[in-house]
Order: sequence, then C-alpha cells, then structure tokens
Amino acid sequence: MSTLLRRAGLSSSALVLALSLAACGGDEKSGSTDAGSDAPVVLSQDEADGALLTLEDVGADFTELGPTESDDQDLGCLSGLTALSDLSADTEAENNFELETETSRRSIVTVVNSYADTDTVVAGVEEFRASLDGCETVEVTDPESGTNLALAVTVDEAPGIGETDDQVGFSGTGSVSAPGNSYSYDVSFVVSRVDNALSVVGLIDLAAPGEDVLDSLTETALGRLVDAVG
Repeated sequence: MSTLLRRAGLSSSALVLALSLAACGGDEKSGSTDAGSDAPVVLSQDEADGALLTLEDVGADFTELGPTESDDQDLGCLSGLTALSDLSADTEAENNFELETETSRRSIVTVVNSYADTDTVVAGVEEFRASLDGCETVEVTDPESGTNLALAVTVDEAPGIGETDDQVGFSGTGSVSAPGNSYSYDVSFVVSRVDNALSVVGLIDLAAPGEDVLDSLTETALGRLVDAVG
C-alpha cells in the first residue's frame, strides 16, 4: 500500500472522527438521571455500548479498532459536523472497524450518545441540518501533506431508516490525491435521534467503493437504540 493511501486513510479517519460524537462530549456519567418525573432517562454506559454495531454486524473480515482520538480538520461545508461533536453528552459510546487490502480500505464508525437534556440534542441536530444547507462540494487541501480531498456532496434531510424522532444523512463521492497519485473516496453517514439519544453510523471507502450497507447497518443500530431507550 502506497504512502498516499496510508495518508488518505488518516484523512478518512479524521472525517470519521469529525462525526464521532464521543470525541468532544462532556463528562461521562453512568446510569440514569432522576432530575424529575419528566426528565429523560440517560442511558447507562452498558446500555450505550450495547446499542453500537458489533464485529458480527459488519463482518468477520473487519478489524475492530475501538474508540479513536479526534483531530481537527478542515472539511469545507461539512465542517458543521462540529455542531454535533460540541454537544456535551452524559454517556458516550463509540466503535470503529476497518477492512484493509493491498489496494483499498473500508472504515465503519458507530457512535451512540445519550443526553440529560432533550432540547439540547434536538437543537444540535437542527444546527447540523442547517449547516448542510447548500453543501454540494468539498475541496480542501492539507497544508502539511499537500493531500487534496475533493467531494461531490448529496444531503438527505430525511433518510427514513428505522424508528426515529429525527434523522439526517449525507454522502460524498470524489477523490483524495497528491501529486502523481489519486484514489477514489466515497463517504456516507446517517445521524439519527431517538428521544434524548443519538446514533451515528458511517462508511468510508478509500480506493474502491464497497457494498452499500449503510441503510442496513443503520437499521440494526437503531433497533438496538430504540430497545435501550425503551
């Protein structure tokens, strides 16, 4: 695998992490909140972890990476993803999976966050949706490596996957390149709200697009989240 492919893989991880809500959440708490009879129930850590996708869901050929550290990156009109990552979650869960061959790489991210204040997460999803308004292309270049990411972006304001209170998704198709080298780059994410909890599922394909399994993975994750929220 070439140096560019490795660098591009790091770029793909950075895009994953931009949506990784656990990256910038608040202090993690375990258990529910009893602030009042109408207060939403915050998922425990075990409940949030149980609502994530698993290796069995994504395929035995993948490697389970666990949570990953974030790194700020200019993502053009997708930089509004920070509207979600800046929300302070009371419980955070994340896992990442990767399938790498000599010529390609697929990354899958799954995130579940639970919040004590429903209004906060409702407003956060709306802010995220608003940030995607008019987002049609991404053209950014890393000043250190010179790696360029170019995407044509499609936004889906209501994917209609599973049982949710709100949902928004986007996909991007394009390339990542450096002088003398270029690889295809395909990314798709769905952000779903169920009551006071968020589920994020994302796919990133580097150098070769893989099977379109985002809807089925999202539906699996949402089924678990709905059961956990009760």
